Parts: sequence; structure tokens; C-alpha cells
Amino acid sequence: MLPMIEMANSLGYRLICPNRRLYPGSTTYTEEEVDSFRHINSPEDGAKAYMKQGEYLLQFADNMIKEHDLKQVIISGWSLGSGYLSAMTCSLDSASELTKERLRRSVKALVWNGRF
Repeated sequence: MLPMIEMANSLGYRLICPNRRLYPGSTTYTEEEVDSFRHINSPEDGAKAYMKQGEYLLQFADNMIKEHDLKQVIISGWSLGSGYLSAMTCSLDSASELTKERLRRSVKALVWNGRF
């Protein structure tokens, strides 16, 4: 991952590689999130919970862009995190118009990494 970060930086990009939840160093699930996982009774419930994680990643990326005034961003997912990157892209419809516009302006690439 370090060579990818160095290459992105040398080309003027900020690489955002969010850790999936429960991965060491990442944010723990809230009680509300844990509760939603406990009540998965159908494939639709599972998809809804998964897509909610995508929404949280969209919010995270948008917050990083705002907080650091980022102009050129690459977002990457690694291994199982690639699935969450997919959830993030599938959740775009749930984002506000302002968030979508900010992401359109700043995010230049999405990169899925790992073994498939």
C-alpha cells in the first residue's frame, strides 16, 4: 500500500483508504449499527445494513474532502474493504446533492485492490 500512497502523492493526489469497521484502528460499530445487524432476517435486511455502511463511507470521504480542502482524491478499498467500496458507490443515491457535487469535483478515481 505504501508505494501506492507515495505514487498518488507524487502526482498530487490524496489517497483515501478507509479501514473497514472492526479492523484494528478503525471506528467501532455504534449500538444502533450492532442492533441493525442483529435484526437481519432476510436478504433485503442484509442488503439494507450493508448499504448503510456504504453511506457511512460516503460521509467519511465527504468529511475528509471538506475538512482538508482536498481537490484530487483517489479512494481505494483493499481485499474485503473492496466490498465496502462497492457499497459506497452503490449508496451514492442516498447522498445529498451537495455531497454528490463535492465528490464529483474531488474524487478522480476509485481503485479496487486485492485478490478476487
